Amino acid sequence: MKIGIVVQCPSPHQKVLLDSLFKVDGIDPRIAYAYADSPGRNWGTPKADGPTAMLPYRIGPGCTAKLRDWVRSERCDVWVLGSVFTCLRTQLLANVLQESGRRWVFLGEPPRPRTGLRRTIRDYVLARVVKRCHGVIATGTESARRYQVLLGDSCPVTSVPYY
Repeated sequence: MKIGIVVQCPSPHQKVLLDSLFKVDGIDPRIAYAYADSPGRNWGTPKADGPTAMLPYRIGPGCTAKLRDWVRSERCDVWVLGSVFTCLRTQLLANVLQESGRRWVFLGEPPRPRTGLRRTIRDYVLARVVKRCHGVIATGTESARRYQVLLGDSCPVTSVPYY
């Protein structure tokens, strides 16, 4: 099975998860990083122990077509989108994955609780991603609980523990 996985810039616990996928027989992971680094983080840029690539993304005309061509060319059976839901490239990739007709899941840490206008905006932006996916893989049980509250029974949610 060919699995396409897009992550922001992997944290140490995501690196462990990605490394383990390269060791599973019958799985051919295609790992792409949405960003070259993770500003404000002290872990640097961990690279998975297998082939990785940068997400083909450039702001401007044709960026959606480029993402669409890339998704098509990878020919993955299933996709895992693990990039931050508030980023434009994550939003665009969620659209492209939905349009492609491929099965895909969102991999995410818990959405931070917000109030007022910030909550309204966050919930709208998050919903634009998770309402398109076929499932959510949450990082930790608390994260899974929060996503299940947001999604109700409309989408399966599971948890991958930290480390």
